[in-house]
Amino acid sequence: PELVDADLFVCVDGIYCTLFRPVLPGTPFLLYLSHVLVTTHGDLDSQVGMLDAMRVEVERGTAVAAVAYAQLAAWAWYSGAMKLPVVRTEALYWPKYAPDPRRGVFIARTRFWLSYSGQHAINLFYRLIKANSLSDPMLEARFTSPREFVEFHEIVAYQAAVLFPISEYVMIFDELYTLGMPLFMPTKEWLMRVWRPSSYMGLDVRTFYPEARVPKALELEKAGALAPYFPLLPFATPINLDPDEFRVYYFWYDTCPFAYYPHIQKFESIPDLIDQLLRLDISRRQLLSAEMRQYVAAVQGETFSWYRSALHKLMNGRT
Repeated sequence: PELVDADLFVCVDGIYCTLFRPVLPGTPFLLYLSHVLVTTHGDLDSQVGMLDAMRVEVERGTAVAAVAYAQLAAWAWYSGAMKLPVVRTEALYWPKYAPDPRRGVFIARTRFWLSYSGQHAINLFYRLIKANSLSDPMLEARFTSPREFVEFHEIVAYQAAVLFPISEYVMIFDELYTLGMPLFMPTKEWLMRVWRPSSYMGLDVRTFYPEARVPKALELEKAGALAPYFPLLPFATPINLDPDEFRVYYFWYDTCPFAYYPHIQKFESIPDLIDQLLRLDISRRQLLSAEMRQYVAAVQGETFSWYRSALHKLMNGRT
């Protein structure tokens, strides 16, 4: 009953949000999309039908939609003939989870980015520390396992964080950045080596259905109206060694949040990471944290502005 009587329906589950329309025939929909729209895990025809239903909702104005990152906007246009804005997600943990650093470095879900490579990185990290007789408190590291979920009051006890993203968009990035924790990530070149064999990439044709396209998208392509929206298609075959496949990964990396967010510290290797951690003194850490929070505040202002505009449109000016 609470659902049926709702003034507004907010959904983040992609095309499956349209399944609620028969239950909510007159309720406006606010859709925020943060994952692949059409996956290889479902029936192709039914997913295309739901994607087209979403397109119709957006065109009619009964739904307002946005996506979390640029690559998803490209998918929405290529597959669903929808031009959707990119609205960044920004967590609201500050100041409830204000950093209170007492430990070294938090390394998020390392074994999850290809379990063998992740474990090798962990072993190399400790071997280098032991071989060089390093005992700095900053090198007290917590490597979390794939199934380990750490509470935020524990995360903020660390002075910095390290993240190896296994796909183009990972929520922990937004959470760590919003907390203002100095964040260390691999360089673009190293991350390409992690991404190519990863089975979690949205670019991977084993994850995303390139064939899943609504009739209007096919019509636009036939008329030559799709190509100007992006120079490279948002999918690739990772096991293919063709340089053109590599260019797809290389291009779309630059549209990911962790590619263009400022103040992220990039490392080229495990020795480089250790060296940078050892040089992260309290003044440097405080400066990075302040700069990150300042950027978050600016992005949050843009995000909130979009939500206000969307609600105003959906609620006919009642907000």
